Amino acid sequence: MRALFGSVLKVRFLLEAGCIGLFLIQALRYLVGALYGRIGSASVFPAIDPALINPDIPGLLNPSVVQTEITLLVVMAALPILAVLIGRVRPLLMVVTVGVAAGRALMLQPTLITSASAAAITVGFGLLYIAFIVRQRAYTLPYLFVLGFGADQLFRAVGNTLDPSWSPAYANIQLGVSAALVLLSLINF
Repeated sequence: MRALFGSVLKVRFLLEAGCIGLFLIQALRYLVGALYGRIGSASVFPAIDPALINPDIPGLLNPSVVQTEITLLVVMAALPILAVLIGRVRPLLMVVTVGVAAGRALMLQPTLITSASAAAITVGFGLLYIAFIVRQRAYTLPYLFVLGFGADQLFRAVGNTLDPSWSPAYANIQLGVSAALVLLSLINF
């Protein structure tokens, strides 16, 4: 009976790590392309006469917006340094999981913040999660990467190399998966 309970407990931790790994990989994949396009757009913006710019043209961004996104990315990338100071506080692992889930859910809801900013939040909290589990549950770290990359490749195989989780039809499913991850984190706490 004890072995069965121990294996169920281990599966819960591995499922949480796999979901975090998937969200982290998806956010990293998106963030590289989004920042490349946004920086290119911001470099073109000053060369265009503002009177000729139609504000409804998608993709043309003011450099200040891109600068804010890059600043947020730098701050979020430095977030794992906090694990050195507060890495032993177990309840914070749940807060970090909520941050990853919320960031990934916001990537499909660009009305609150830009999707690149949401991806930066997901990456920052994902890196912080890695720093926390190295200290608290080190055995789940390889599973985070293996399950995360594996699930990402399955998504891409289903979508013929295009990740179907980026379509607007997937937004409700993503909210459900993010909520399930938060619930799983509460159960694991």
